[in-house]
Amino acid sequence: WKSFNPALGELNGIFIIVQDSIMSKYISKDEQYNGFEYLKKVDDVTYENRGAAFKKEEKLSSWAVKLERIENDLGNYAKFDNDGVRKVNSDLGNVIKLIKA
Repeated sequence: WKSFNPALGELNGIFIIVQDSIMSKYISKDEQYNGFEYLKKVDDVTYENRGAAFKKEEKLSSWAVKLERIENDLGNYAKFDNDGVRKVNSDLGNVIKLIKA
């Protein structure tokens, strides 16, 4: 896959699908940045996500979140609840709830 991130520049990566999991790794075009991400399907509405981003060998960020699909009638936008949970609408009219794991 290819993507552009304003902070990291052009990214090139691959997806690997193994049973109930999607793994991804990437590197920036200038080879300064790299990282990986892991999504595991828990059930039909829940995924667990883990990942890390690096500048060369220095860790910039790491995360562990749980994503849950929520059925609702919201428009196409993302919002944060008072409890810090981010809810992001998908094209299917569902919302993905990101919960710090």
